[in-house]
Amino acid sequence: PSDSFFVRVAPAFLNSDYTSMTPQVGEREVLSLFTAASPNVFTPYSGPPRATDLTLTPTSTDPAVFVPDFSSIVLRRGEQLVQASIRGVTAGSALLVVTAPGAVPDTIPVTVTAASLSVIEPYFRTGAGQVHSTLYVRFGAGFEATTNPIEVSVTSSDPNILSVITPQLVIR
Repeated sequence: PSDSFFVRVAPAFLNSDYTSMTPQVGEREVLSLFTAASPNVFTPYSGPPRATDLTLTPTSTDPAVFVPDFSSIVLRRGEQLVQASIRGVTAGSALLVVTAPGAVPDTIPVTVTAASLSVIEPYFRTGAGQVHSTLYVRFGAGFEATTNPIEVSVTSSDPNILSVITPQLVIR
């Protein structure tokens, strides 16, 4: 005796652990890419490991906004996910499209924001008539790649309480 049955092999859906990404200019952001039996699965370990190698191709719909760090990445046989990264170039929005042969692509919205500058003076206290002469700042990732001087404007939200002696600074 023998028996037979119908097997339908559906294409894999490419998925990511992000529904959207928001790196800063110059910042690298890492995401996990994996395949699943359906779209919009955000847990990479929910499916079985790959039976064969699969070459993924991440692309940006606007390379002026962000770029993938690799033109292709291989999700290896026996693995459930592979990590990829993108880098913000200029402020704006574009799509990260990940494709692979025989798989349904994934599209992830990416919004790159301007690099940040943060004051990291946790105990900024000064009395009436006193001068506080030191101010520490931390630059976001977008500032790391430049050797150009950076102009910073310092203002007071209430000049009646606190006046700024040097409102323009050049950081080299």
